[in-house]
Amino acid sequence: MSAGNLKRLKERIESVTSTQKITEVMKLMSSYKLKKSRNVLENARLFFNKVNHIMSSTDIFDIKLPIKEQYKNQNLTLIIVISSSKSLCGNYNNIIIKRTTTFLEDQSIFFIPIGKKVSEFLTKNISDQTRIVKYIEDNYLSFDQIKELVSFIIETAKFKEVKVLHNELFKSSASVKLSDLLHVQPTKVCVKKSIFEPSQQEVYSTLNSVYLNAKIFLFLYKSIVAEHMCRVIAMDSASTNASNIAQDLKRAFNKSRQEKITNEILEITSSAESFKQ
Repeated sequence: MSAGNLKRLKERIESVTSTQKITEVMKLMSSYKLKKSRNVLENARLFFNKVNHIMSSTDIFDIKLPIKEQYKNQNLTLIIVISSSKSLCGNYNNIIIKRTTTFLEDQSIFFIPIGKKVSEFLTKNISDQTRIVKYIEDNYLSFDQIKELVSFIIETAKFKEVKVLHNELFKSSASVKLSDLLHVQPTKVCVKKSIFEPSQQEVYSTLNSVYLNAKIFLFLYKSIVAEHMCRVIAMDSASTNASNIAQDLKRAFNKSRQEKITNEILEITSSAESFKQ
């Protein structure tokens, strides 16, 4: 093998090793974010369970949103689709987009995409852009931003059903779930008779908003935890592959260099023999 080929092999080894270092760093960063997101998710779950218990204890099992007169007979459905805004997280975005595709033909279904990936997909694949009610490109929403989203949905007064399409962690991988946002999960302990202060209507209105905020926040962080786990696995796999490729290239480099050295020794030996003759 020529000196030029050896140089190219050496450059490839350096490139693959550099890539491996990058994927290792990204894996560490995703691991840290995964741990942090899990803490937020645990707190969100505790808060949601408390709100859900209060709702079911006051005999609220289904939240009915206000609907304008012109939409009452249309039975329109809103699906909030949560994806990532970044790549390099395995099949996390692909599976949520694949599931979203099954709803595109139904003209009674409207969408609110959360995350850049699903926003771009819906923009390209829905001819009637009015079916995309609101764009949210960043999937890291604060609780205040979620409150604004819930207020927007309530004020729209258009949808009979609201569902959330999201990923959640299942056995170290992402699994797609379609959850009903307006249904309250019943708990075992229920109060037979509730006393409302200041009034039943005001209490219900406040509870409904808090419940919807807590539920969307819970689904959002289930998705974020799944995203970080998928990215950790993807970067770990990429690091392993880069390490294997680097080892193969080093073996090829060492073999080629040894062949070159052997050939040079043979040439020197042959020259020495010819001089003796």
